[in-house]
Amino acid sequence: MNSFESQSRHPKPKSGGRKSLIWKPDLLRENAHLFQAFQRLLDPVILFGFGLLAYRIYLGTWQVSQEYFTPLLLMATLTAIIFPASSVYQSWRGSPLLEELQSVGIALAIVTGILVLVAVATKTTEVYSRVWFGIWICLNWAGLILSRFALRNTLSALRKHGFNRRTIIIIGDNEHAMQVARQLEDSPWTGLDVLGYFGKTLGEALAPSLPLNLADNNEQTVPSVSHLGTLQDIIPFTKKISVDQIWIALPLQDEQRMKDVQQALRHCTADIRFVPDLYGYNLLNHSISHVAGLPVINLSVSPMAGINHWVKEAEDKLIALSLLLMLSPLLLLIAIAVKLTSQGPVLYRQERVGWNGSLFMMIKFRTMPENTEKQEIVWGQADSKDPTPLGAFLRRYSLDELPQFWNVLKGEMSIVGPRPERPMFVEQFKDTIPGYMKKHVVKAGITGWAQINGLRGDTNLAQRIEHDLYYIENWTLWLDLKIILLTPLRGMLNANAK
Repeated sequence: MNSFESQSRHPKPKSGGRKSLIWKPDLLRENAHLFQAFQRLLDPVILFGFGLLAYRIYLGTWQVSQEYFTPLLLMATLTAIIFPASSVYQSWRGSPLLEELQSVGIALAIVTGILVLVAVATKTTEVYSRVWFGIWICLNWAGLILSRFALRNTLSALRKHGFNRRTIIIIGDNEHAMQVARQLEDSPWTGLDVLGYFGKTLGEALAPSLPLNLADNNEQTVPSVSHLGTLQDIIPFTKKISVDQIWIALPLQDEQRMKDVQQALRHCTADIRFVPDLYGYNLLNHSISHVAGLPVINLSVSPMAGINHWVKEAEDKLIALSLLLMLSPLLLLIAIAVKLTSQGPVLYRQERVGWNGSLFMMIKFRTMPENTEKQEIVWGQADSKDPTPLGAFLRRYSLDELPQFWNVLKGEMSIVGPRPERPMFVEQFKDTIPGYMKKHVVKAGITGWAQINGLRGDTNLAQRIEHDLYYIENWTLWLDLKIILLTPLRGMLNANAK
């Protein structure tokens, strides 16, 4: 008797699934539509209520005047329309909180923008207090974030106790399929229960790699997932036991088996998902998008697209302009000191490789004697270089880099990003350092994740690239601000800065 026959006759009690597999009524699951309706009602109520609270905070009373009720009602109405259209209420089960908050944030920005445009078009901007409006918008952001956080934690707790769970079967018998099962087993908060997998038995499927991956019967390597049968057993299984989702975890190159599975599942009503094995590839910001109606898997793309591009540009321009104005007396003092202490120009220009491999002239305060470039050019070896006395001081505290804020204003560089390199060294390293060229999918930066982690000067280049790619993969505005705040302590004042 195979495991499928055994389970169909004597189903084991599970913490989730439909009534055929669970031992207690799941009111949350059965009334999921009511929960979504509650969410759709909660958001307009939150925004309307925080408008009243902002009025109380700034104007000191709950007696809201008639003219202030108009934007409150308009905000609530727009939220009820825009949020559902922006996929805010899609299922976020198992998705990162940041993805949900990004979707909510974009929807709220659209609603707020429409509200402002209506006020401008109706010439009523002078009627409302700008301070009240600012407090209201800040409270809205905080309220929506806290509500999502609270709902997620509540649902996670309920799922861990066996409520609102979904059952899954996996089609696949390779290591990737086992990794999928293991990941789901280790994430009980998602509320996804793996009943088992269809395909060859684990021993048959993984026999060639058994010594490497299953040595000593490592329980952490092999998930406790049941073998439910071959591909031909899938449909009989789903007829006997109710299944919510079917996850296909077959290799991309196994085209024939993919077609066979699709044919076998053509009458199946469960949700069917394909889980491609992308982890064997060298990926950067991988995702799935649609182009001309075609599904496209992005294996390596820049994070600076869409709204991220504009956020990054605004951050760079505002910070660069502010710092240039604040530091102008220091810049002038350094320029005079460079001119008086050595012969040659104040500024030093050097060709570097930037975004998408484009070339630009990076500027610095000159720290070396004039005509030093006539000597042989080698990468690193800072100890062998002979800067001027003032130049050594400027390099020690990274003050020679300050003119690069002008490169930022020109759009050639960013405040935060991988440090740019000279074309000759890019050609030297691109074939020897894994992933080296991928750092050019974003603008070069004055400071970066590698720099605040001590990777400056004659440090390990491969480790520096690893840090650069980590920054690109995990970029957020908050990561940029963290790097900027830590740069004076861990970037400029660094023993490797020479």
